[in-house]
Amino acid sequence: MLVSWCERLIKWGIIFLIVFTPLAFGTVHLRPITLMELIVLFLTLIWLIKLTVQFKIVKTPLNLPIIIFLFLIVSQILPLPFSLIKLLSPNTCVLYKTYGGSLNWSSVSIYTYATKSEIFKFLTYVCVFFLVANNIKEKRQIEHLAITIIIVGFFMAILGIIQGISHKNVWFPQLTQAGHSFGPYVNKNHFAGYMEICIPLSLGFLTAYFTHFRKEHWRKLIEKEPQIAKFILLTFVTITLVGSLFFSLSRGGIVSFLLSMVFLLDLFLIRKENKGIKILIVFLTVSAIFLIWLGIDPIIARLSSLLTPYETIMPRGKVWEDSYQIIKDFPILGTGLGTYQYIFPKYKNKTGIGLYEHAHNDYIEYLSDTGILGTLFLFGAIAYFLIKCLKIWRRRHYPYVLGLCLGGIIGTVSILFHSFVDFNLHVPANILVLFIVLALTHNILHLGHTCLTGRREGETIVRHYSLNPKIKFILPIFFIIVLLLMSQILRIYRAEQYFRKVDFDHLDSSVSLLHKAIKLVPDNAEYHYYLGKAYEKIGLKNASIEYIKLAQTEYQRAINLKPTDAWYHLNLGWVYAKLGINLLAVKEIKLASKLDPKNSYIKKYIIEDFNKYIPL
Repeated sequence: MLVSWCERLIKWGIIFLIVFTPLAFGTVHLRPITLMELIVLFLTLIWLIKLTVQFKIVKTPLNLPIIIFLFLIVSQILPLPFSLIKLLSPNTCVLYKTYGGSLNWSSVSIYTYATKSEIFKFLTYVCVFFLVANNIKEKRQIEHLAITIIIVGFFMAILGIIQGISHKNVWFPQLTQAGHSFGPYVNKNHFAGYMEICIPLSLGFLTAYFTHFRKEHWRKLIEKEPQIAKFILLTFVTITLVGSLFFSLSRGGIVSFLLSMVFLLDLFLIRKENKGIKILIVFLTVSAIFLIWLGIDPIIARLSSLLTPYETIMPRGKVWEDSYQIIKDFPILGTGLGTYQYIFPKYKNKTGIGLYEHAHNDYIEYLSDTGILGTLFLFGAIAYFLIKCLKIWRRRHYPYVLGLCLGGIIGTVSILFHSFVDFNLHVPANILVLFIVLALTHNILHLGHTCLTGRREGETIVRHYSLNPKIKFILPIFFIIVLLLMSQILRIYRAEQYFRKVDFDHLDSSVSLLHKAIKLVPDNAEYHYYLGKAYEKIGLKNASIEYIKLAQTEYQRAINLKPTDAWYHLNLGWVYAKLGINLLAVKEIKLASKLDPKNSYIKKYIIEDFNKYIPL
């Protein structure tokens, strides 16, 4: 009874996440991210309760590699002796010596707060994978999750098509022009990434239904009216999904989808699945007719830019070229998960002016953040998982398994293609649904069939790790760890709420709010920096050297936490200049110039402001 209730709660919790995360603007803002993390950890607590009764875990090819990757990124924030940092990552050592940071105990991550925040997210994805793999094992449960993903995708597709035709974003009515947003997503490329997962799933259901129809007498076909109705409805839904993908005008999304369809055709040819080939050809033909009917001119105009690939890829190519220098300097362990935007300005050479939070290539960004070691574990694990699934898929004959499993595999392949030109694997809604689909794909492959196994059709036959009952004492330990993680996530959220209320028109209240935020999350460099700014303004307003010195202290703390921020060094240099410590002021200003050489605003401050106090 307890097991059944636990599984039911977990299933409905996952369904809520499937609906909520993409509709909450892709879950790219703090509030939906916090809610997502708390719900997943709460569901993990329920699973731990279930494990007290059924002490076993489903064995999948992804279990060990993603746990190793998780330990690897956790190790990036651990304080290590400076001599060990020098051995593991020599250039991290040089960076700390040059720009600031502790020279006794330091971490591999150049900004531990950013890495810690990303660890919470990745832990969420790992927990979701294990929750689905271990609790969604019956055919009915699998269908509920898969159909929910398709329905959510269909709803977003309708929003997208309306936007494509009207040029107005229904989900962002405050925008007069749609711009880069599409449907509920802030970025049209990430909308396309979600569709790349939905379309193959829906196509997998289509393939499964189609195999039930054979050359039969018309009277027998009439008897199958419910199945035919489902087939027609699903065809309409799938074609609508494709239409929205093309109307997003995401070149990377469209090309990735087409490449994934070629891969699907290859798999059908290998298995000599003639029905699969037929349905794919019909599906693509009907989709093309649907697009022509809606109006294909904007799509052709957008895709025509691919005829000049150098001009199309050149802006991102420059980012990748500069990012390569980061990978060269931090090859093994990287700079810390989530730190790309904090290290990249230092390496901007060919890239133009602008803020780059991501590399627009997931592989390059993971290489920069986690090094060769982390990237191999993460993407090698997914590749290994797909290969193992394809090997089992080739041995299966149950149409339902063949179709739906193929949908999961093709969706994953498509998003991996798209990751060469975008950062879908850094969008919480997309990577969350990807891990859900991976777990579903594993369990679909092991669905039983009477003619194959002698068991009932809806039963899942998966291998488990039979855990020793003697180690059940670890469950309360994990329970406490999960509660502590939830507490830390709430502290981050509360601190951010204080920070958002900061208003430099009311300096005293701002100082109080920033102290509250720092008390909750002391390792957030931005809080210390803004506290320094507040002290600086108070010092200038009241002509108080004491407050200027307090500003100096907070700027230095911010630099110790995040040594690669040019603005922190620039403001510290300005404070030194006000205090008359010119040598240190010149040093900090030069460091700021080195950390962001392409920043025109910093150059302007140096030329117009600092020359008033010290000759440069």
